[in-house]
Amino acid sequence: MDEIAQAFAAIVEKVNAMPEGAGKEDAKEAAMKLEAEARKGEEADEGRARRWFDFLAETSADAWEVAVTTFANPIAGVGKAFQKIAEKAKEDKKAKSAEKK
Repeated sequence: MDEIAQAFAAIVEKVNAMPEGAGKEDAKEAAMKLEAEARKGEEADEGRARRWFDFLAETSADAWEVAVTTFANPIAGVGKAFQKIAEKAKEDKKAKSAEKK
């Protein structure tokens, strides 16, 4: 299993732990679309990846957290777009947490 497959296996595990329903199916689709973009490497469309990343955040906070943690670190074959998206997501979360205080 390559690093991308391992990364997405952890994300899908979180999605599979969700209760049955439309949200779970939506999160599965978001994870699949994200993996498809990740496999494009440097050719990944940053806008599409960001959209699926955001959608995953809305449908499964646990899966999103795994994705952010995973893609903030370099993974062989994953383009810089994913690293930038993950770092931006972490910054956004910090900013939102600071606003609540």
